[in-house]
Amino acid sequence: MISVISIGTDRKVFEEGSAVRERLLRQRTEFTELHVIVFAKRSLGLRVEQLGNLWLYPTNSLSKWLYVRDAAVLARALITQRGLTARTAVVTVQDPSECGLAGFFATRKSGLPLHIQIHTDVLDPEFAKLSRLNRIRVRIARFILPRARGIRVVSERIKRSLLISGANGTVAVSVLPVFSAQAAEWGLKPLRRFKKGEHPNKLVFMVSRLEPEKDFSTALEATARARRSGAPIRLVIIGEGSERQRILEERRALNIETSVDIELWQSDVAAFYRVADVILVTSRFEGYGLVLLEAAAHGQPVITTNVGIARELVTTPYERFVCPVGDAECIAKGLVELAQDAELRRKYGTALRANAKKLLFSEEEYIKRYRANIEQCIAKPVQ
Repeated sequence: MISVISIGTDRKVFEEGSAVRERLLRQRTEFTELHVIVFAKRSLGLRVEQLGNLWLYPTNSLSKWLYVRDAAVLARALITQRGLTARTAVVTVQDPSECGLAGFFATRKSGLPLHIQIHTDVLDPEFAKLSRLNRIRVRIARFILPRARGIRVVSERIKRSLLISGANGTVAVSVLPVFSAQAAEWGLKPLRRFKKGEHPNKLVFMVSRLEPEKDFSTALEATARARRSGAPIRLVIIGEGSERQRILEERRALNIETSVDIELWQSDVAAFYRVADVILVTSRFEGYGLVLLEAAAHGQPVITTNVGIARELVTTPYERFVCPVGDAECIAKGLVELAQDAELRRKYGTALRANAKKLLFSEEEYIKRYRANIEQCIAKPVQ
């Protein structure tokens, strides 16, 4: 077995009982040592923890602008103190930009293999359009990616994006989807459709962080158009984030206040999936799109922009429910059609569930594939 240094941003690893912490506790059995470095400000008061052969390290940075430097310093110190070599250890990073840069600086002198994980399609033009910071991230990714020993992406879409652009250089790209314990559980259970009875409004759910890249403006405009076309729909948005006030203002401006609700985020969203008539995704970009998989595992029809695993789930003859980013008219037409046809919703949802099962696997399989994906960096020569 090998040792792994992981550099990431998820501070939930320091929360007792969190899903990411529990997953790391199970992953550690596959490695000699697992060292997890997390970007975090000193003001958070996080401390180093050891749980058997798993170590958790906050960078305890004075500023977010020092995350990269502090993570690289920590990683280099670990490499020296633990006597890690290019034949016994790998540095893996959770993104190809800030974390990738920290990994690059950490491995440059030691020669340890750098393994990069990509969960968001950073080469999607919509990603760069979102902010100046994202455009900088794209530049960093294009510099870091060809210098890796291995690249793991979460979807075929991201793999195609890398290969077409050539951003990976000669580095091999492997696909390992996101693991969802909930989706795996739901997909394996017999499908039991919730009997809603006759209700004047069809429930359209969005399960999402309330952030700009989710493009709620398009969702609200599509809802308004569908309502004007006579579709009896009610949009329910479940989530929290910086866009909440903007959503409220746009809802008022479109005069759909009585047709759009915002619910606080809940960790268990299974009940929402069960009672939904349609699941809506209007993201400008996604690396994977876990909501799509979860909705499909429940056998619920989706209308989505062309992001993440949309094309892997939505196949013939339902491609019309995958719309271009920002196309409110296409989404509105889909809402109208699905709201008026219960049999179409049932058949489409059943087809989605069948496709979703092809993407589901057990956590044990995921951990083994994850380990193998990292271990192959040891055997590969430097590019």
